Amino acid sequence: MRFPYVGEAAEGSTCDPNPKTANLNFSLTDMNGKPFNLASQKGKVIVLDFWATWCPPCKVEIPVR
Repeated sequence: MRFPYVGEAAEGSTCDPNPKTANLNFSLTDMNGKPFNLASQKGKVIVLDFWATWCPPCKVEIPVR
């Protein structure tokens, strides 16, 4: 799959050497309606992708149901 809205990182951007601790004290509902507790994923790498129906790049990524 080709992603037409691929951007470049800002010139000179770097990661914060002293990042804040993530707030894992929340849950959300997955695409199947099941609850997902973020705290249960502690210690794992997590990528969250939020979509908006008014956002053209988001519309490309939203799965068809």
